[in-house]
Amino acid sequence: RAEMAKWDPGFTRQITNLVGPVIKRYFRAEVRGVSSMPASGGALVVSNHSGGMMTPDVLVFAPEFYKQFGFDRPLYTLAHYGV
Repeated sequence: RAEMAKWDPGFTRQITNLVGPVIKRYFRAEVRGVSSMPASGGALVVSNHSGGMMTPDVLVFAPEFYKQFGFDRPLYTLAHYGV
């Protein structure tokens, strides 16, 4: 619970604004279906992060998520202990 309380929307905005355009232009990454997610409450989004120890799916998904829902709705990630 303590880690979730440390979430900083301002810092998240800065990182998203920096990383988002690079991911979109350089890697030509696409995210589809974000508008189908519920406007409030929780949702479980599952992806195949084939980046080994890295999680590039979060860098691709987060900018679109925050564009759709704003920075008042945190995005939490979950990974296996080994990652």
